[in-house]
Amino acid sequence: MNPETVADILVFLNFIGWGLRFVGLLLFGLMSGWLTMRTFTQASKSWQVQAAATAVILFIASAMVNSPNPAAVGAYTLGAAAGIFIWGFNKDKD
Repeated sequence: MNPETVADILVFLNFIGWGLRFVGLLLFGLMSGWLTMRTFTQASKSWQVQAAATAVILFIASAMVNSPNPAAVGAYTLGAAAGIFIWGFNKDKD
């Protein structure tokens, strides 16, 4: 196999890996935003659980700042913000 072909295959696999990481962290952020909003809309409304959920979502975002991939931080924060906006402004309360 030609070395240029191997390099092209590795570049393609690297691109696929970055894309999957972006989508995975976007979905993880979306679900953490959902979980945070679920704690705010539950019937018990315990302030300790709400504070813990908010602290965890902020801790994960701040811990990812040291990530070598800036798209990972952006995907997570976009997903978390989307989850908070989608389920935070939902008029249908369960």
